[in-house]
Amino acid sequence: TWLKKQLGERVQKVQVGDRLVDSPATLVQGEWGMSPMMQRYMKSQTTSSASDSAFAIGSRNQAILEINPSHAVIKQLKSAMETAPDADETEDMVLMLYETAALIGGYTIEDPGDFAKRVTKLMESMGSGEASGGSVDAEVISP
Repeated sequence: TWLKKQLGERVQKVQVGDRLVDSPATLVQGEWGMSPMMQRYMKSQTTSSASDSAFAIGSRNQAILEINPSHAVIKQLKSAMETAPDADETEDMVLMLYETAALIGGYTIEDPGDFAKRVTKLMESMGSGEASGGSVDAEVISP
């Protein structure tokens, strides 16, 4: 219920699943939900009139976020929820969990720029904890 409150209208509900093995979470359609492909089709067909906009908002995805309680990410999120539920890092974890589940499921995310910022922040925090003695080879390709 805490996770549902954090995600708000993005999901219909959050439930613990038993079919996930390697993933921390996935988005599954509710009984009457539209597939990601149908959502993209419907969005492309709407015009900018007020009634169509209301239809588009009303028919927005209400998928169910199914979580894997034995996955390390879910365990870390539970710990963060218990120790610092209002911290920015906890909010970032919640949104990244939802957005990665959405992307894997074929959905589009609301703000790819914000998602990229959260991923970059995560990568920076991972790098700050390591010794910087190693080197990384990278190939730069000019456009």
